Amino acid sequence: ANAKSNANANTKSNANNSKSKSKASHVEAQSQLQLQLQQQLGAMQRAFDIVKQLQHMYEQTGNEALQPNQHSFQLVMRAYSKLALSISSFSSSSSSSSSLPSSHLQSGSSRSKSKSKSKLNMSIIRQEEKIFIMKKILHTVYTIFSYQEYIYRTNRNSIVKPKLSSYTVLMELYS
Repeated sequence: ANAKSNANANTKSNANNSKSKSKASHVEAQSQLQLQLQQQLGAMQRAFDIVKQLQHMYEQTGNEALQPNQHSFQLVMRAYSKLALSISSFSSSSSSSSSLPSSHLQSGSSRSKSKSKSKLNMSIIRQEEKIFIMKKILHTVYTIFSYQEYIYRTNRNSIVKPKLSSYTVLMELYS
């Protein structure tokens, strides 16, 4: 009877340890995802900073090789848009699920060496975090678009006139 009692206690202890390990691994995965997400957002911000720097250097030197164009702005806005789409594609119910779906978003640019290593699984982001990130993305894309419109309207760069595709990115994000 004593051996049976010890076996039951060991089984319960193993189950509790398993639950603790599962929670710990979920928290660790969530922390890693948040770090990857912040890195990706930082990379996108750096891309926009590069576009702004190119515009500044173009204005200073008049060197057309430095002049950003419509495509420069589209690349940055589309990167944010893709991230927003991947975040919004997961419902709040998937973030509370203990099993992680196989859907992933690859982090970084297509030229990134670590592209295959850093995949973001959006299912483990809490709904409040998703809303915060989505608002941040929307604000940033609107800022990029506004800057693009401003430098065009003020004749600082005549080749960045916003096209339908720029408006489409904004409308997709706002919808």
